[in-house]
Amino acid sequence: MTDVSVPARALLLLALALFAALIPHLSYLPVWFYALASGVLGWRLLVWRGYLSYPGKLPRVIAVVVASVAVYETSGRQMSLEAAGAFLVAASLLKVLEVAKRRDAVVIVFLVFFLQAVGFLFDQSIAAAVTGAITVYLGCAAMIAVQASGRQGLPSRLPVFRTALNMMLVALPFMLVLYVLFPRLAPLWSVALQSERAFSALQEEMAPGDIASLTQSDGLAFRATFDNGRPSRSALYWRARVLDQYDGRRWRDSGFAAIDWQVPPDAGAKYQYEVIMEPTGQQYLLSLAGAASSERAIGVSDTGLLQHQRPLMQKLRYRAHSSGVNDISGQGLKRRAMYLATPPDSNPRTVAWARSLSQGVSTNAFAQRMLEFFARESFYYTLRPDRYGENDIDAFLFGARRGFCAHYASAMAFAARAAGIPSRVVAGYQGGEWHPDGYLSVRQYDAHAWVELWDGKQWQAYDPTAAVSPLRIEFGLQRAVADEGSFLEQQPLSPLRFTGLGWVNRLRLQLESINYYWNRWVLSYDGRRQNQFLRNWLGLNDFAEGLYVIAGLIAVSFAFFSTILWWRGRDTDKSELVKSWEYVLSSAVAAGVECGAGDAPLTVLSRVSQRYPDMAQEVSDIQVMLSASLYSGQETDNKELALRLKKLGRRLLRVRPGAETPSASDIHKRTV
Repeated sequence: MTDVSVPARALLLLALALFAALIPHLSYLPVWFYALASGVLGWRLLVWRGYLSYPGKLPRVIAVVVASVAVYETSGRQMSLEAAGAFLVAASLLKVLEVAKRRDAVVIVFLVFFLQAVGFLFDQSIAAAVTGAITVYLGCAAMIAVQASGRQGLPSRLPVFRTALNMMLVALPFMLVLYVLFPRLAPLWSVALQSERAFSALQEEMAPGDIASLTQSDGLAFRATFDNGRPSRSALYWRARVLDQYDGRRWRDSGFAAIDWQVPPDAGAKYQYEVIMEPTGQQYLLSLAGAASSERAIGVSDTGLLQHQRPLMQKLRYRAHSSGVNDISGQGLKRRAMYLATPPDSNPRTVAWARSLSQGVSTNAFAQRMLEFFARESFYYTLRPDRYGENDIDAFLFGARRGFCAHYASAMAFAARAAGIPSRVVAGYQGGEWHPDGYLSVRQYDAHAWVELWDGKQWQAYDPTAAVSPLRIEFGLQRAVADEGSFLEQQPLSPLRFTGLGWVNRLRLQLESINYYWNRWVLSYDGRRQNQFLRNWLGLNDFAEGLYVIAGLIAVSFAFFSTILWWRGRDTDKSELVKSWEYVLSSAVAAGVECGAGDAPLTVLSRVSQRYPDMAQEVSDIQVMLSASLYSGQETDNKELALRLKKLGRRLLRVRPGAETPSASDIHKRTV
């Protein structure tokens, strides 16, 4: 009955389920979506109160056109995952305006489930999973309420929430079986997000202010677990990008690096570790120097960086081995001219100073002289540097001398090139926080830049920031800028600002540990790890055998739950007296006695005595006992009454319709 109106209770459940499904989308929706939601909710409230009617065809068409244009404009006029999600949200909200009949409500239920599924493309955290479970629960409750609604509304005693919970509990084993055993497919939705705020990541170019913005974010960059103990903090230089072109203001990645997709990892490498990396929208992967990986779709560039075949739109778990040095002995230096190039007439004072500093010394000696210069002079590490204009390196080295890692790395790389030493800037992360459970958490504020110089055989890493602020390398950013109070000053409520409060820090570490294991064992369960599980734990060699197991488990689960439902649906609540009466009623119908659905028991018994006079006395005795039990309030022996009813039912079953009732003597003779 699609023309049945939706009662208020079902509408409320629909609204709750829909707004729960919108929670994963709130992070990227523009402000005007909240105005749209408020308008839709207000209109529906006025319709319910009788002040407005449902919108006609023309207003609905106008609303759809306006929403489509708004989505197109706010998404930068490009198709993206965010734009598609925003359009779906807008369409779902506008559909609420015309929900009047059951058919419309069913469409909203489907939209709730689809919106929640799309929401997992943007967030797969534990909080998102809990929110998703609540959304599915409300969606199931709304679906039951919609389907149970009749012309008289929704039955007042319908156990909507209990039924929805039972549905989810029955589906849970099937979900677990499919999750563990169903073939894991590569994501089909790796579409770039349009918003620049979607990811916090190192970009292909670097100006001093770029890393400064990352240092004000407590967002997680990645977590790493080492197989052979904890390396010292001074060894934790996580390489992400090599910036080899300088235009006088910014360092850029030229993009000329060749990638080898078949570099075997060294089984005896100094560092062996596993990384769970947050999505970046970029192809780079974090690793220590001299890295390689046996993972599919991961290669190594000739600059020593790990690269993925596709941009990371979701968390990625991978293993890597690192030697700790960029050893390319025997390969020679490629693109030497590019590593020596500087803008003409740029920073002349630095050029002259660098050439005098490098006279007659090796690359390492030149680097040591620069590091001594940074340590000796009054340089200051700060997240609040001065603004430098034209010839900014001259102004920094010989003027204000205030800056953070990007300033120091840029100045040292430029000076090395001016001295005829090939150089490049490496952008990545340094350090991290060791968790009591043994893994390392690296956050956006650990973003760092340092320098690599070519010594004639290989690239050597130097960190001028370590010469200016050893605290930054040994203890992290928070200790390094404690005096100026600039640590996460744009996030005053971040729990990382309160690590000195014991209970706050313990709670934070517990939550991070839960999130870490969720990422490691749930979100990172991909095809390779599924193969390992099937082979090591179940002894299955391919997916075909796994599909047979899935079919068998589903069949067993179906039989098990069917048995439970049958057992729970038995007539366990009926008394013996009721069962005996139902037996008499069915026997009377079989014997040809007319029995209507609404006939009273005494009426049915009177028809039995009229149809079969030989049973009149027995029926009369039963009527007296039944009247006393049902109407007089006198205490009667219901057990005796039930036995007499069963005996009457058995006599009726011996009678053929239309035949006379056999007497007691006849029955005795037949029995003998």
